[in-house]
Amino acid sequence: MRRVAALLALTSLLSGCGVRPSDVIPAGEAPRKAGHSVTIYLLRQGALVPVQRTASQDNTWVAAVEALLAGLTEPERARGLVTAVPAGVTGAVGVHGLGNGQWEVRLPGAAVADWPALALDQLACTTLAATYRGQSIPDTAKVALVGGDQRRPDRTCEVL
Repeated sequence: MRRVAALLALTSLLSGCGVRPSDVIPAGEAPRKAGHSVTIYLLRQGALVPVQRTASQDNTWVAAVEALLAGLTEPERARGLVTAVPAGVTGAVGVHGLGNGQWEVRLPGAAVADWPALALDQLACTTLAATYRGQSIPDTAKVALVGGDQRRPDRTCEVL
């Protein structure tokens, strides 16, 4: 008898929950797989400034360098940011660890011999930020840029 009473009470509770049936309610597009955040370095009044970008690639180093090479977004321009990295760099980006904190960024299609020092600084800071992501950066950490048949001298990042 107790079981019947408990079952009736449970049925009464569940049927009277106050939720009414409805048609399908549209909710917009399904969520897309989010990318991950990378830090690139742009310039404001000649000073290096960290900027967060969303990257879709899993290789953080390459994704960060590609984000830097992509140029400025409209919101970045609106904030007064600029870049010294020449526009139109194409081709596969390669980022290689050489050991002991040494990194090499290869841009096969780029003539890097004439890149200004600030562009090299942007590249070095972007690469090291992607490498160490908030960790302490060793004194030996340096980045070299290689493009075409030119290798630019190793750079550090003074702002990290």
